Amino acid sequence: MATPTARPMPRPSAKDAPYFKGKQIESFLTDYEACCDEALYDDIKKCENLARYCNDDARELIKNHPEVKGGSLKALSERLCDFYGLSDRRQKYTQERLAKFCYHSRSIKSEADLDEYYHKFVTQVQHLAKKGHLPKSSSKLLIAHKKSKAKKSYYKHKSDSDSSSSSSSDSSDDESPAKEPESDSDSEVPV
Repeated sequence: MATPTARPMPRPSAKDAPYFKGKQIESFLTDYEACCDEALYDDIKKCENLARYCNDDARELIKNHPEVKGGSLKALSERLCDFYGLSDRRQKYTQERLAKFCYHSRSIKSEADLDEYYHKFVTQVQHLAKKGHLPKSSSKLLIAHKKSKAKKSYYKHKSDSDSSSSSSSDSSDDESPAKEPESDSDSEVPV
């Protein structure tokens, strides 16, 4: 059985080195520990070198932690997650943000606008359903409802712009502008 060869730790200023800037502590610690494992560092060496891969504020905090001298990366990591982890735990998608996204007025003028809007909406709904913040059955109905509302908004805008351009070009044409699809009476979420 071959003994593993150590891969040297990247310099803290290297482009591929893990570096902590005050956010995403869990991601940083995962990357840092992976580099340390490849370098065959023990826990003591991992703790001693951690501060070199952090910004000035975090460096000062880490240097003064008793866990550094104790040589327990697990204990030090837990302390750092307690201190910096609040921003990591803040949810990107919440029901409140979904509501703001839905009620925010926007102009959907092209199919690209419609696609962008719909993709953002579906991403939020699916994430919330996956985390259990929305029942999956409601999320499917909500997505279907939202897509129909977004399409109606797009086609209404398109028919309005088509009718204004056709009326200005030739008022004697007998063509009537595209009709707006009938709206749902139970529209829960506006576009």
